[in-house]
Amino acid sequence: MRSILRPVPVPETRPSPRHARTRTRTAPHGRNASVKSAPPTPTDRRGLFLIGGLVLLLGGIVWWSLAKAPPAADPSAAASASGAPPSSGSAEPPSRPAPRALERLTESGFEIAVLTDKTEEELAPIVDPKSVAKLVSPRFCGASCEKVRATMVDKEHFETEVIKTEDWQLPPEESFPTIAPGLSADERARLKKLPNVVVVRAHAKASREQWAARAGFAAAAALADHLRGYVYDEVVRRIETAEQFATHAITELESDGAFRPDRIVIQSYRQEDGTSRLLTLGMVRFGVVDLEVRGVAPTDTARAGMLLNAVAARLASGEAKVPMTLAAAEVARANQRSLGEIGATERGSATVDLVETDRTEGDPDNEMLRVVPSGARPSGGDAAPGDPDALDHVFASLFSGPPPVVRVSESDPALKKVKDDAQKALPRLAKAQRAGAELTLKAELGGGDAGIELMWVKVASCAENACTGTLANGPVLLTSMRAGDTVRVPFAKVVDYLLRTEDGGVEGGASIRVLSGAAP
Repeated sequence: MRSILRPVPVPETRPSPRHARTRTRTAPHGRNASVKSAPPTPTDRRGLFLIGGLVLLLGGIVWWSLAKAPPAADPSAAASASGAPPSSGSAEPPSRPAPRALERLTESGFEIAVLTDKTEEELAPIVDPKSVAKLVSPRFCGASCEKVRATMVDKEHFETEVIKTEDWQLPPEESFPTIAPGLSADERARLKKLPNVVVVRAHAKASREQWAARAGFAAAAALADHLRGYVYDEVVRRIETAEQFATHAITELESDGAFRPDRIVIQSYRQEDGTSRLLTLGMVRFGVVDLEVRGVAPTDTARAGMLLNAVAARLASGEAKVPMTLAAAEVARANQRSLGEIGATERGSATVDLVETDRTEGDPDNEMLRVVPSGARPSGGDAAPGDPDALDHVFASLFSGPPPVVRVSESDPALKKVKDDAQKALPRLAKAQRAGAELTLKAELGGGDAGIELMWVKVASCAENACTGTLANGPVLLTSMRAGDTVRVPFAKVVDYLLRTEDGGVEGGASIRVLSGAAP
């Protein structure tokens, strides 16, 4: 049975005064000794009577004195009025909770599926754990391959299973363009026709090295490469080719940690009050529970996602104490960006806490904790956990300036004209690309609660109605994607383009001028 990651008090190094005054007589073998007393004599009874009378008399005197005495001043009120800090004997202020330790999950767990056209008979010798271990190379496990292979051949911590595709229940075909954007239309059409799925499962003791995640990612990448299959990561709802999935394999040094934003997903849900709730999925891979943050203003969704990634990275690395103080440089590193890209400076920092939270209907069946501000004091006093004003304080402490996102309405007439012009030019642009010209497209990616983000895609190939390429810049709103990811761009989603001409000039880029004018 796994334990739940929840705050627990750090044990005191010395007993409290109450415990110091309590003494228990101990019998042999640790049992409490029973002490028998003799019945009282008549002399004892007279003595007890006199003592009882004295007690009653003293009690009356004390009661009379208290009734006449003025009420004692509230020490906390006195300290507040004078501006002096509380005395050492007073309690910590609500905004400065005492450090607490976090219990990790006892195990980390990993499960993923590889879709293939091979039969069960063909797969039997390939999916044997010893055979899978032989397929693994440094491309999929870096310098840790020997230990990763040892995890794979351990029957207690690793297994594979062949299941019929129809029994694995892939998402509906209409969702394929969203969850498999890097696949062509023909490749997406083939997915449900593939007869079998190889399920890879790994679990191990939760640790900084993350052997379950390392073995799971490496095995899935190696099998997909060998079988020329497709990987369906149900946790992040993503289907990729073997080449695309290999980019998620954990090749980092054991000392560097294994967490990376593209190995989990952050979902955003719009709430009735207009704010957003962000929730991670997939942290069980790293031996910790999932995280959420609430009360996020629409303009701060990207920053809240970066904050969640930073907290997740700290927990995955084995951090066991809260509240935790995050430096802006750590937030940038966890999101694989520079300080400038996240809109922060080296001076930025903020302190957050983790508390138990109520589940919402429809949540995945994962344990979770809520990320809340700690020590935030916006105008009006201490902030309650999750108070949007307190979140503003956290973001202001971490980041400098407004969010690095230019927001523009989809109905903006200037942007609409740029899109119309790009759409008309697409047949010519695709033909030029196939002839060897360098083409970059700006496309509408995403959708749903996360919103639509305009991003540049460096085109590698173009078909009749779509082009495929890699993200040329890091997304801000779509936190499950990163620069370098392969994406497929339907012509209908193209907003602008940059075409490098034979004379060295560049054609297009009209949206840059439009959005520059919209920037604050």
